[in-house]
Amino acid sequence: MMTPDTNSLESLNLIPYASKTYQVNLETGRISGFIDGEDALRQAAIKILATDRFAYEIYNAEYGNELVYLVGKDYNYIISDIDRILNEAFASDDRFVGVENVEISQINSDSLNILFTVVAMDESRISMTKEVRYK
Repeated sequence: MMTPDTNSLESLNLIPYASKTYQVNLETGRISGFIDGEDALRQAAIKILATDRFAYEIYNAEYGNELVYLVGKDYNYIISDIDRILNEAFASDDRFVGVENVEISQINSDSLNILFTVVAMDESRISMTKEVRYK
C-alpha cells in the first residue's frame, strides 16, 4: 500500500463551502426559504459587509470586516487601507478570491462611499457598494 504524499498541495482534496443556504430576508431578518449559486454568494458578501469583525462571539475572528475601525482615522489613511480591509474580509470565505475595481468617493465631511467588485472562486463577479462613516 502506498503512503499518500502529504507534502504536496495537489494531493489535498479541499472542499469549498457549500453554496446552498438559508435565504435571509434582509428587510425583516427572517428566513424565507433556500438559495443557491450566485444568490447565495451575494448574500454571503452582504453578510460579510454587514458584520463587524470581532464583535460577535458566534463568528470566528476571521469573519466580518474592520470598516468600523476607520472611525476617527485620517481620510488619506482610510484611502490607503480600504483594499486591505476588503480583501481580508472576503478571505474568510473560500468561495471568494478577492476584491477589484475599488472606487472611493466622499459623500460629505464624515462619510464615504465604496464601490467595488467581489470576485468569486468560480470567476463570477458581484458589484457591491458600502457607505462608511469615519468621523
